[in-house]
Amino acid sequence: MHERAREGMTTIYDFGHPLMQEVMYESVGAAKRRELHERIANVLVDEPLAVRAYHAARGALPGDHEALALVREAAREAERAEAHGEALQHLVAALELVAAESEERSELLDEIGWQAAEAGDHVVGIPALRELLDRSRNDRERGVVHMRLASLLASGAGDLATAEREASEAVTLFERSDATADIASAINELAWIRGEAGQLDEQIAGSRDALRRAEARGDDTAVLHSLGSLGYALALRGDTDAISSLERSVGIAKKIGDRGQTGWHVGTLGLALLTASRPGDAMRVMDGFLDAGPAVSSVAYQHRALVNWIVGRWQLALDDCRAAEALHASAMPVHSGWIATLAGLMELAQDRDAAARPLLAQGERMYATRDFYWFGAIHHWAFGCAHALMGDVRVARERTARAAQRLADMDATAAEPLLIPDLVDALIATDETTAAADAASRAATLARQLDTAIASAYAAYAMGAVRSAQGRRDEARAALRSAADAAESSGLRPLRARALVALARTLDGSEALAAFTEAAQIYGSLPAPRHEAKVVAEMRLLGSAGRRSAQAVGDLTGREREVVALVRSGLANREIAERLHLSERTIETHLAHIYGKLGVSGRREL
Repeated sequence: MHERAREGMTTIYDFGHPLMQEVMYESVGAAKRRELHERIANVLVDEPLAVRAYHAARGALPGDHEALALVREAAREAERAEAHGEALQHLVAALELVAAESEERSELLDEIGWQAAEAGDHVVGIPALRELLDRSRNDRERGVVHMRLASLLASGAGDLATAEREASEAVTLFERSDATADIASAINELAWIRGEAGQLDEQIAGSRDALRRAEARGDDTAVLHSLGSLGYALALRGDTDAISSLERSVGIAKKIGDRGQTGWHVGTLGLALLTASRPGDAMRVMDGFLDAGPAVSSVAYQHRALVNWIVGRWQLALDDCRAAEALHASAMPVHSGWIATLAGLMELAQDRDAAARPLLAQGERMYATRDFYWFGAIHHWAFGCAHALMGDVRVARERTARAAQRLADMDATAAEPLLIPDLVDALIATDETTAAADAASRAATLARQLDTAIASAYAAYAMGAVRSAQGRRDEARAALRSAADAAESSGLRPLRARALVALARTLDGSEALAAFTEAAQIYGSLPAPRHEAKVVAEMRLLGSAGRRSAQAVGDLTGREREVVALVRSGLANREIAERLHLSERTIETHLAHIYGKLGVSGRREL
């Protein structure tokens, strides 16, 4: 604690520790707190508007129009900066200053509902919209609120049954009130919700109907949303019309100057390009958007994280997961929760189990008992892969099977091949070779149907893994070489490393060591020290030549030698990070990589 300033007879103290701040704040009575906030708001005239509004809201009584005007202006300022979460906080504070029966309260509730949708905050948005529904005066107003409630209930809370009822009621009310301008949006919302329930046919048909109606009216906003829903469903099906739909929707979003919608549609376009076997184009589109500045929608981050995982930009993928999570500070919506599981998987790959466990648990809390669009499937797949890394083959088999079945039930034919190799490996690990062969045959069927390089590469790996487990080494080698080559030409570095490891196990002598060595080098560059260490351990089992090759793979980079020297001098990770102008997490990654290369278990052995 230290004294900051004196204003008149009041001494202002700064309590640095958050717990001390909370204790001291709560020890002051409510009336006294209000008085102090009011005085601070009057004193800090040169501070940013957001700071003054914070104190004004807490220092005012209901009916204080001056304070209310200041808080609402702060909300507008935040909205102009597309800081929708901050705007929402100001609006919630403003709500406490207006009377229950006032028209201004209805205006605030409406604005809270809109900002909550932009910020992805269903926790605040749903109660506000429910109150607004009770205050709505006619069928059209009630229809609008029902439609907005449906969106937050579905994509935020994951309550699809209630969301479908709300959206259906919106369609009925718009039809009854002859609100033709709103019907397209309501039909599209209902289609999206049915897609989230796994009914892709319903999503495609409903969004096409909504698009036709919106185009007939020249309603750009409804056209934009309809194209987004349609494009997303078509991308999961592997329909190339997804790309043209989403390129058009991105153009509309840019034209109307809505960066939030632009981010959503750019992220979805990235998914469509990936499923069309164009990961390079997916990265180019999403990198171009995100490099221009922070996104206000998490969709671009979370979809790029998935693409980055598949192509092998793992550190950037982890950064994207963190950026997406930061956009949902109050509560993660069910639409985005799977990124926690994906982040947990990547933390495990970097040998950071302590960081991984809470992330995996976070995803599990959201999806363990619910199927939600294809996002639940991604969670179960990543959760299963994480347990495979930790040696729990039973959970790996159970979850990857559940993920693949969900996508098969949805007929999400372009997404399903991405998961089948992990299912095949899990089935082989649990001695279910017949089931693994069935899964590999399914991957081959999908590859023929989709006719894309990515689907073919994953199918070739799955078949090679099965043939290897069956002892059919010649067939296994041919399939795995095909998988490795296809992975290289498609830019799928993790799949190439994986195929090379499986291939090496079917080879002898220098050929096996060459395949192992390249795989270890790829894993080292991802970075994935946990995977790399497993490969190096296998190399050491191949006699003196294997041990020499393992040692060569384990050569330290210049930066890694710097880290080793500083560890030996007795510095802690934080001190090393400061010395090298790096983050502490980066030092942890370097150390995990060093341990794997040198075959040591930790700092003391190093």
